[in-house]
Amino acid sequence: MKILFILSFLLIVACNKDNNILDPKVMTKISSSIVYKDLMNKLDSLRNINQLAEIENIEYINDLCYYHSLYMLQMGKISHDNFEEDRLSVIKDSTRVHFAFENVGFYRGTENPAEKIFADWMKDSDIKSQLIKNWDKMGMSVVTDSLGNYYTTQIFITLP
Repeated sequence: MKILFILSFLLIVACNKDNNILDPKVMTKISSSIVYKDLMNKLDSLRNINQLAEIENIEYINDLCYYHSLYMLQMGKISHDNFEEDRLSVIKDSTRVHFAFENVGFYRGTENPAEKIFADWMKDSDIKSQLIKNWDKMGMSVVTDSLGNYYTTQIFITLP
């Protein structure tokens, strides 16, 4: 009977909504694709407010962003490591590029990751000013690990 009580108690504690959401034992992750769509919607809204057109999203640039987001996840930190040598070089091999910008982001937690990431971008005046430039094309990726850490990479380009 004592064991049944202890198991019941542990189940109630584990299901309690007041648990710390950053505790890996109780954390659930939100799909990266949902966070991606939310970030794209927020970016489109920001651009619309600033009377700019939506940016054309290019699949191979998305792929480059995806691999960089995975790299950051493996490293456990955000970075622009090898942007010009790797990602920008590949883009320049298939597209004439006048200017490029890379934006990376990170959020730990399950409560509104897209909202938190976007809010961080808006707090940084340099990033915010880049997000509302008249870019021609872009790519973006969001990846998450089993603990709910989200890594994002965006690449924006203008054509000559």
